[in-house]
Parts: sequence; C-alpha cells; structure tokens
Amino acid sequence: MAGQRLLAASKDIKGIQYTAVCDIWDYQRNRVAASVKYTYGGCNQYVEIEEMLEKEKDLDCVLIAV
Repeated sequence: MAGQRLLAASKDIKGIQYTAVCDIWDYQRNRVAASVKYTYGGCNQYVEIEEMLEKEKDLDCVLIAV
C-alpha cells in the first residue's frame, strides 16, 4: 500500500521515471509494477534489493516505501 501511495504522490514530479520495483511480497510487487507499467510503460521486478541495485546501473535515486 505504501508503494501505491508513493507512486500517486510522485506522479507529478517533472521528469520522474520508475524503472524497477522491489518487494518480497509477490502480490504487492505485481500490483505496483502494474501501476508503473500503466503510467510509465513498464519496469523490472525484483525480490531482493541487492539484486536490483546490482542490475539497475542507471539509477539516480531509490525511493523506499514501508
């Protein structure tokens, strides 16, 4: 739920792009990824943040919602 609220709160930030979603819970990760896909055209999904940080080399920022 916090991820959904973060997406809604940040959608009007000029130039923002979401490229990856990370969550240990499949249902939550899939839900947020679907929202990102609808709004931004897609994203990669990860269960472990370490894997995301290793593979997503072009990140300028990581937003964390708990």
